Amino acid sequence: MRKKLKKILVPLMFTGLAVLTAGEWLSGCVPLSQNVQVQAPSAIQTDASGQDVNTLNRCDPHVYPYQVIRAVTSASTSLAGGNLVADNQTDFDSIWIQVSGVLDNQNVPTSALKPAVDWNSQEVNFMPFHLRSTCEHIEPTGMSTDCLTVSIVFSHWTDMNTQNCQPEDIYPVYIFIYPRSSLHVASQVNERPPSGS
Repeated sequence: MRKKLKKILVPLMFTGLAVLTAGEWLSGCVPLSQNVQVQAPSAIQTDASGQDVNTLNRCDPHVYPYQVIRAVTSASTSLAGGNLVADNQTDFDSIWIQVSGVLDNQNVPTSALKPAVDWNSQEVNFMPFHLRSTCEHIEPTGMSTDCLTVSIVFSHWTDMNTQNCQPEDIYPVYIFIYPRSSLHVASQVNERPPSGS
């Protein structure tokens, strides 16, 4: 008889523990009938490129190192479609032959009539601007980062003092050489008030 009793008591003890444990666990729950304020989870904030903006990773904006070359191109090149990024010598050479650049060895080291780029640590962004007339102007004002995005910043304005504005068929191209980064690189154009107005 003793053996049978043992077999019956063991399952009852475990059942009792299971009920007790479930009871203890449920004691911290709130019945649905109570009015408890539930706060919805905050939405994920994204920047213009759709990347998650994590404020913990953001830093004060500061200068991002770069070198810039001013060049020109015509509307019949592949740059007519917008900016192109080169991260190797072959891609760079195929774009470089489409522009007429003004090289300044004081500003950008050169080699064989083109900028010297360290492809292990740098990339090059060719940024054309399609201006409508000779009265429109654009110039780079620098690069900066907030540790989430790298911004290439330009200033754009129209010269109202010029009487003879002509259609523009040669486009300025700014060639930025900067350290590679996993951050999103974007351009930002700030409008200045027209000069002479």
